[in-house]
Amino acid sequence: MMKTTALIISFIIAGFTLSAQEIKCPDDVNVHLFDLDLSYSSYGSPTINLSGPYELDKTVTIVDNSCVDRKANINYKLEETNTGNVYTCTQTIHIELPTLDDVIWPEPSITLEFGEPDDLKPENIGGPEPAEFLDGNSTILTAYEDQVVESSPTGPYKIVRSWTALDWCTSKTSMFNQVLKINEITNTALGVTTVKDCNGNDVSVIDVIVSTDETGFAVDLSACDPSSGSLLDFMNCVAANNDISNNSSFKLSLRGNDNYLDGVSTLDMVISQRHILGISPLGSSCKLIAADVNNDGRVSALDLLIMRKLILNIITSIPNNTAWKFINENTLNPNISDLNDKDLDFKKSEFPLQSLDIIAIKTGDVNNSASGN
Repeated sequence: MMKTTALIISFIIAGFTLSAQEIKCPDDVNVHLFDLDLSYSSYGSPTINLSGPYELDKTVTIVDNSCVDRKANINYKLEETNTGNVYTCTQTIHIELPTLDDVIWPEPSITLEFGEPDDLKPENIGGPEPAEFLDGNSTILTAYEDQVVESSPTGPYKIVRSWTALDWCTSKTSMFNQVLKINEITNTALGVTTVKDCNGNDVSVIDVIVSTDETGFAVDLSACDPSSGSLLDFMNCVAANNDISNNSSFKLSLRGNDNYLDGVSTLDMVISQRHILGISPLGSSCKLIAADVNNDGRVSALDLLIMRKLILNIITSIPNNTAWKFINENTLNPNISDLNDKDLDFKKSEFPLQSLDIIAIKTGDVNNSASGN
C-alpha cells in the first residue's frame, strides 16, 4: 500500500517596525517662470523627525537645458549633531518657460516732462514686464528702437518707441508701439534790465578790447569801467610744454575702435561654450581675456549671453568693458583675474625702455577674426 506524505512548508514572516523618515522634503512644484520666487523660500520646508540637536543646510541647483527643460533642485542636508549621521532629500521646482503671450507691454501712450536723457530710459518710465525675468533669465528677449517726430523745432515732440520681443526657442517675434509725448522743460526767461555804473548812472556801451596772442583765458566783465578806457596789455602767463617731467610715473593709454561686434560671431560662442563645459579649454591667456566679455575675471555662461545680445543687435556696447584691451606682454599671465589697468604703468626707474610689446585683444573675438577697422 502506497503512503502519501504531505510536505508542509511554513513561511515565517518577520515583522519590522519602520521608524518615521528622518527628513522628508515638500512635494515637487510646477511654476511659471514669471511667478518664480527667486529666493526659493515660499515652496515649503522639510519635515524633520529627530529628537536631538541637528543642523540643516539648504542649497539650490539650477538645471537649464535651454528650450527643453528648466528646473530648480532645492537640496536639503540634515546632520545630527551628536552622531554625525547625515540625511538628505531634494525638492524639484519644475519651471514652465514663458511664451510671447506672457509679455506684459507698457502703457501705449505716456506724457513726460523731459529734463535729462536718462529720464526716457525704460527702467525709469517702464518697459515690458516682468522686467526681472526678461532678457537675462528668460528665453524671451526684448529690444526697442526710437523714432523722433517733431511738430516744430522749438515745440513739443513725440517719440515712437517700437518694441520687439523675440522667443529664442521658436524664433517668433511680437511687436508693440509706444508713443512718448515730450514736453520740453525750458530755462526761465530773463527780462530786460537796466545796468548801472559804479556811481548809479545808466551805463552806455563800453568797448572792451582783448588781445589774446592766440592763447585762451577767462575774462571777467562788469558794468563798471575801472580802467577809464585804458588798454589792458598784460595778463598772467603760464608756460607749458609737451616734455615729460622728471621724477614722475607714467601711464600709456591706448584705444581701439568702438565697434563691439567686430569679430564676434556664433563661432566665438561655440568655442567659449566648449571651454566652459571642459570639452576644449581655450588654453591661451589672450583667448581667455577675449572670452571674458563682462570683464569679471572668468569665463561663464553670462559672457555667452552678452555675446548673443551683441550678435542679435539687442545691445551695441558692453557695460563695464571696452571693445579692445591692450596688455603689456611682459605682464601677461594665465590668471585673467589678475589683469588690471596698471599693466601699462611705468616708473621712472624703468626708463629708458629698450622695447615695449603691446598685445591688442578684441573683446568677444575668441577666434581672432576682428578686422580692427
